[in-house]
Amino acid sequence: YYLFKKRVVKVLPIDKIAVEFNKEVKKHNLVPDTPYYFTGSPTSNNTRMVINDDLTEINVINFASNNYLGLGSDDRIKKRVSDMALKYGCGSGGSRFATGNTDIQLELECRIAKFKGFEDCLTYVTGYMANTGAIPALLKSTPFTFVQYSLSKFKKSVVFSDELNHASIIEGISISKAKRVIYKHNDMADLERKLNQHAKYYNRRMIISDGVFSLDGDICHLKEILNLAKKNQCIVYIDDAH
Repeated sequence: YYLFKKRVVKVLPIDKIAVEFNKEVKKHNLVPDTPYYFTGSPTSNNTRMVINDDLTEINVINFASNNYLGLGSDDRIKKRVSDMALKYGCGSGGSRFATGNTDIQLELECRIAKFKGFEDCLTYVTGYMANTGAIPALLKSTPFTFVQYSLSKFKKSVVFSDELNHASIIEGISISKAKRVIYKHNDMADLERKLNQHAKYYNRRMIISDGVFSLDGDICHLKEILNLAKKNQCIVYIDDAH
């Protein structure tokens, strides 16, 4: 189903919704209030939620939330967030580079790093921001002097990306200005072919993939990716958001 101009228009299979939606728009000469998203309730991050407007209220099961463990609605966490808002205010007042770096952020990163067994950790507000920040940083080539770079047979950076990678990965690669080579989804033979064709011409090489692909739920072939990366001296970047 979908909501349109404060009423339920029709109950349809998902593949027919767009066609019928456009018919309704043309028929009534209307423009939807929110053409790209619905307006949710305070329960929008729960497993069950309410979609409502002035005339309609429908209880649904939410398959779109990333609040997998229900922590976003846990009373203990909500209280801690409330307490911290009273202590620190709403907003950092600046970027982390300037004045926005807080002690609780550093404490969180230290705890995560210790838990994962790494030297350090960097946290972002969203996964999208993480990919658009981390990928360009990791794809920066080893510094060359102008003369060294001019005489070198190597170009800067190349990234081998699964064709179904998340949009944030694609954006991060675009920002990096690295050459992007796309391999067929989870096709390790195609990845190996692409590595053989391109890897030798670049001094910084990366293979990047979703861990669990967000739309279909299939899993990357991590063992094979690691083997190919070792053979071709590539960085491996796995987006393990799910």
